[in-house]
Amino acid sequence: MGRALDSSVIGGGTLGCNWQPVGSVFVLGVEGEGGYMKLKGSAFDPLISPTLTVAALRGTPDVLGSAKVGDWYAMVTGRLGYAFDHVLVYAKGGAAFVPTRASVVDNCRDVAAGCGNWIISTEASNTITTGTIGGGVEWAFSPNWSIKAEYMFISLNHTLTSCGTSINNLGGITPGGPFCFSHDFGNIQTAKVGVNFRFWP
Repeated sequence: MGRALDSSVIGGGTLGCNWQPVGSVFVLGVEGEGGYMKLKGSAFDPLISPTLTVAALRGTPDVLGSAKVGDWYAMVTGRLGYAFDHVLVYAKGGAAFVPTRASVVDNCRDVAAGCGNWIISTEASNTITTGTIGGGVEWAFSPNWSIKAEYMFISLNHTLTSCGTSINNLGGITPGGPFCFSHDFGNIQTAKVGVNFRFWP
């Protein structure tokens, strides 16, 4: 049994500047963004047989692997837009910074219940610097205020490895260690709506 990374509510703020040459419909800009995002997932119960899991035999899981993206994220991007009337259609891209964390815990040593005769606990974390690209639409409903809808793709596609020492039933170290586990993180897609305030009209 298992569960992939789920969805998350995100929130945060953006600070940047735009420049539109006189007489031009094109807008150039740069933005910094930071906020909250939390994606979690877990996987457990290696098969004892093709039709039987440890949880089915014991009533509780054996090996539990978990992964998390967040609790924060940040972006630094450039923006190129096309303005008409009070509407700006734009594309943007740059760098994204995303923390990842993963762990594996196996705390069952009851061989009769279908577990292995060892316990192990591992954990690893890393902040990934990667690329992001997307775009959106912004509408100025007053001289200083605008509302936007935006999509961004974050190219996470990252593997994090956690390693640990396995302890057997006698309290000794299991030969062949340390044991390592690979945790795969897929790409992230975000959709946001926001309100912008322009300091200089």
